[in-house]
Amino acid sequence: MDFSLTGRQNEVLDAAREFVQCMEVAPPSELGPPNGIGPLIREIGPTGLLAVGLPSELGGDGTDYLSIVLLLEALAEAHPLLALRVATHRLQCMEHLLRFGAPRQKSEWLPRLASGELLGSWVPEMGPGASHGRLEPRLLATQAAPGWTLDGTESFVVGTAEADLFVVLAKLESGRLIAFLLPRQNQGFRSRAQAAAASFGQDAMGILLFEGCEVEAQWQLGTLLADEDLRCLMSCRRLGLAAVAMGLAQRALDAARTGLVAGPGKSAQPLEWLVANAATDLDSARLLSYEAARVLDGGDDAVAETAAAKLLGVRAALGAAQAAAEIRGLEIYLEDSPASLIWAQAKQCQLRGGSDDLLRLEIARSLLGV
Repeated sequence: MDFSLTGRQNEVLDAAREFVQCMEVAPPSELGPPNGIGPLIREIGPTGLLAVGLPSELGGDGTDYLSIVLLLEALAEAHPLLALRVATHRLQCMEHLLRFGAPRQKSEWLPRLASGELLGSWVPEMGPGASHGRLEPRLLATQAAPGWTLDGTESFVVGTAEADLFVVLAKLESGRLIAFLLPRQNQGFRSRAQAAAASFGQDAMGILLFEGCEVEAQWQLGTLLADEDLRCLMSCRRLGLAAVAMGLAQRALDAARTGLVAGPGKSAQPLEWLVANAATDLDSARLLSYEAARVLDGGDDAVAETAAAKLLGVRAALGAAQAAAEIRGLEIYLEDSPASLIWAQAKQCQLRGGSDDLLRLEIARSLLGV
């Protein structure tokens, strides 16, 4: 199997690296730019990188999911919080609209999201227990002619401070799930800041409150979501998280290598093992991500492949961060130390989109055919 990158994929990778080198992007050891992550995403828009993987008729470049993986990993090496936010924008909000939106909805909104004119978010955030069978939105949708009414509260929503467009999932009384496209201008819901650890960023998460939010039928996204639809959405989400974790792992590995080269030789053997294990996990995660991208490009879900990629990507990031922390000693206990923040951000990737135990369960069920 040929894993070499195409010319266009190399162009995406080079453009992503050029962006993070040229722009004033805060490193992971800082809390992020004072105006939040949103302005940085809008600056990415003119480069065409937010349009990666979209059909050309919708403002995209016609590339593939592997190009998205390369983009997110390159961004995560420089700024994990930015990469996580771009992943939500592209692989949750835009992806949901691309897969299930009506032609009119896609033509109206996707080019504006791809250009960075609008920023998107996706509700609810998928936490440790979330899977295609357990995703439980806290919003209740009640049909009220000529549309719907939404009630409830969602916490840990990414980008509440700056998002212009929300893809919102809600539950019917029957238990089935339905999705809506909600511009911020809708007066039926409001947002509120949510305190978060420094590693999550100043504007990372918030709360959305829906109190009798009236939604016209034209804002419904597709029909009721089936299990296979949710599997595809989960696969895309995990692919993005795997890519971000790989970028974190690469940054931590670079720091660990630098410390080992500068430090003692023979006595560093246990640390060298940590670095070797992390590097092996990172290479494995990359290959699994490439395979998952190929499966998604073929039109199938990639639940097992993306679960394995995320599992190994996070393990690589945590292992490399541990090596870097042990090399730097007590510096790990400093709140703004690179090793400490990389560890915390890797744990954030681990908790989103399904816990490690859930990922292993889904891999096993795929292998066993159950």
